[in-house]
Amino acid sequence: MATNKCWGLVILAVGVGFGCGLLWARPSQQKMKATIATLRAEANEAVKDLQEAEAEIASLQYERDLAKAGFEQAENEKYRIIENLREWKEVLTTKAKDEKHKRNEYMIKTLKSVVEFKPERTSLIDLEGVNVQICPVTLGEGMYGLSTQALQNDTEFLLRRNGIKVLSEKEWLQAPGCPFLLINVFPQIKSERLGIAWVNIDMSLSQAVSLVREPKIKCVATTWSKRSRVERIKVDNGNVENAREKLKDYVNEFINDYLAANPKK
Repeated sequence: MATNKCWGLVILAVGVGFGCGLLWARPSQQKMKATIATLRAEANEAVKDLQEAEAEIASLQYERDLAKAGFEQAENEKYRIIENLREWKEVLTTKAKDEKHKRNEYMIKTLKSVVEFKPERTSLIDLEGVNVQICPVTLGEGMYGLSTQALQNDTEFLLRRNGIKVLSEKEWLQAPGCPFLLINVFPQIKSERLGIAWVNIDMSLSQAVSLVREPKIKCVATTWSKRSRVERIKVDNGNVENAREKLKDYVNEFINDYLAANPKK
């Protein structure tokens, strides 16, 4: 009897302890569930942040790839432009050389035509003859073999000998344009110490011409000339080289131009 009572007390004590354990365990389970829920929420947030970070990384990588592709395209475009510029430079250089060559050829042809075309010479075409007029030698008459009549005779002789008609005063006034050859020989300084002397020679052909703007207006103009030049003459022990020989060079130049403008047919 006493034993049964003891076992009853034991069973009662175990039951009370188990009941108390259940009462204590319920709040702990709820707290644990709440903690687990919190951890799950934080894990979800972490996963979400991770996904956003991965998306951002993917976006950055895409932008990097675009930038890289753009840089490569820019490099290719730069090389293409450089190559085009080189090609254009070669083309332009070649064109410039060709243009320069053409200009040089044109200038050479122009210069040749200028050299070959002598307007003074062309003014002698179909000239029937000339009247010779010598400016009177006043100062130095007889010096260096100079005299007005001697110069007149020398000039007319050279013209006639080469087939150029010397017009008398009457023929000259009746000839078309009234052409006349004017010669001026003026003796300059003589220096026996230096052994030289100087003579100024000037020769020109003048004739009547018409103005382009008004052909009815006519005037006398120089159409051929030998530039005035001071000729040096040698002096040897008081003997002076004849200055008339210097004039003959001028007259011969006029004769050459006249014959070139009027070739024999």
